[in-house]
Amino acid sequence: MAVMTHEYIQTLVHFAPTFKQLFLNDVAITISDTEKVVFHSDSNAIKIGNANPVGILLKTNEPMYQVMQIRKMIQMDIPIELYGISGKITISPLFDDQKK
Repeated sequence: MAVMTHEYIQTLVHFAPTFKQLFLNDVAITISDTEKVVFHSDSNAIKIGNANPVGILLKTNEPMYQVMQIRKMIQMDIPIELYGISGKITISPLFDDQKK
């Protein structure tokens, strides 16, 4: 994901609570622009707000940054050692109308 327009990000943040309700499973949603986290909503089971709070800059070794570089969705297993519960995460870059 290159630079996504501010309007797109605002729309994603606005609808994030609705997206969460569409899943049958417990999910967390984190939204970033190309540089930092702009929205985070924990799942009921895993509280990672301190690990990925709004305003924190993305690091180049983080999966959220890496999907923007490879321009593809990834799925990863979360080891139990990380948060005390195991799970799976899906991270996908989103693009604006100019594919940025």
